[in-house]
Amino acid sequence: CIPREPVPDLKHAGMAMSRDSATQAANREEEEQRKKSEIRAKAQADLAAFHEQRKRELESRREQNRAAEAAKQSGYASAPESADASNSAGLQALVAGMMSGGKLNLDPSTVAALQQALAQNSQPLAQVTTSAGLAVRVREAGAETAAFRKVVLRAESPALLSFKEVESLIATKFASTRNSDGSEVGLRPLVMLVRIRDELQVGDDEDVGELADGDELEATFARP
Repeated sequence: CIPREPVPDLKHAGMAMSRDSATQAANREEEEQRKKSEIRAKAQADLAAFHEQRKRELESRREQNRAAEAAKQSGYASAPESADASNSAGLQALVAGMMSGGKLNLDPSTVAALQQALAQNSQPLAQVTTSAGLAVRVREAGAETAAFRKVVLRAESPALLSFKEVESLIATKFASTRNSDGSEVGLRPLVMLVRIRDELQVGDDEDVGELADGDELEATFARP
């Protein structure tokens, strides 16, 4: 009598292979999820760092504007046209004179603001110590004509503009737009505001800080 070889248990072997395949698939999925989480966390960190840098730049511009306004109100409202920021000795001497009881009587906080503006600003001195109004030209998207209307955002610059203020001024200006029957359209919510020359969408206070006098904008309003 010849002994028979044991028959492999194919059913149990197949089940073991299935369990191994399922474990490997679960491990792969877990690894993919981990990599995705790492990529998402890095992207969020990079975005937060970008916004923080923009915030610091905006605050720096605000400090420069405050220093310029303080100098103007104290009587030092202009400088010769040939003044160059590369030669800052004049402004340094002015600050030193303020601190030592010179002609201009400024408090220490104003002096500190001027010193900070001197360190951070690379523009000509005349631009640092003077302020000008800000007016833009705005046209309505989808209008029958491409005519612009002048919107004065500020007559002077005692403070920075907010997007809410810009939005209100433009909406109020275009409230007098007339329909074909001669009636005014009234106030309409502003949907989008874009600077035409570089297609900058103006949607928050930082974007407003990029506007310059004479910029041409296109406004899209909600349909009445």
